[in-house]
Amino acid sequence: MKTKFTQLFFALSIVLISSSLLISEPLGAPAGYTGSPGDANNCGIACHGVTPTTVTNVLNANIPSSGYTPNATYNITVSISGSPTSKKGFQVSTQDNSGNLKGVLVAGAGSKTVGMSKYVTHNMYKTDATSIWIFNWTAPVSGSGSVGIYGAFVNNKPNVSLQSLMVNESTSTAVNELNLFNGVEIYPNPASDFINIRLNNKLDGIFTFQLFDMTGKEKMNVNLNASNQFKIEIPNELEKGIYILKLKNGETEKCIKLLIAK
Repeated sequence: MKTKFTQLFFALSIVLISSSLLISEPLGAPAGYTGSPGDANNCGIACHGVTPTTVTNVLNANIPSSGYTPNATYNITVSISGSPTSKKGFQVSTQDNSGNLKGVLVAGAGSKTVGMSKYVTHNMYKTDATSIWIFNWTAPVSGSGSVGIYGAFVNNKPNVSLQSLMVNESTSTAVNELNLFNGVEIYPNPASDFINIRLNNKLDGIFTFQLFDMTGKEKMNVNLNASNQFKIEIPNELEKGIYILKLKNGETEKCIKLLIAK
């Protein structure tokens, strides 16, 4: 009798484990399932046991048709429409053809980064009839070439879709020369108590220093008058980890990963 009970318990455990693989990830998708050439996997087949469809109206970015400007920051929007009761989620990554992360992804409201910040995914599924997430992408440095924005989207378990956007680097010299943050130095990195910012001589007027954690939550926001060098104290309450440091002067922005090691 005990042996039969053990066998039955084991069989039920296998069924429950197998079924759990088909349930959507309510707190965000694990890294590496966007359907990109580098990932070679997607949320449909690997997580939900279905073949995904290809769509064209879920993933959007405010990158001009002429291409991205190196080091400029853009908005990426995911918009999934369906039943008000359906659970919706996503995962997006910006990669080259070899699967390398290109640029810097910063999560927004309702999203988070995973996989060493290579992916953005929902931090809780949404059930709005049209569920929307907006997050930031800072383009890579000059000479990076074409970048693929790859996304996988779930609208309840059976409905999985994929979409990709290919964006080119702008070849306009006039546009690239607008990047006033070329040559700016941030040190030390990793930092513990303070950071130094050394600017080039192109900056003028007031610029903004912002610090975000990897969920996209702003931790610091300071306006400074442009000069050659600044020293900024790191608040004691900041925990050690990876942060995104953003500098902004007018319409020009630059994002840098900053490691705080206390």
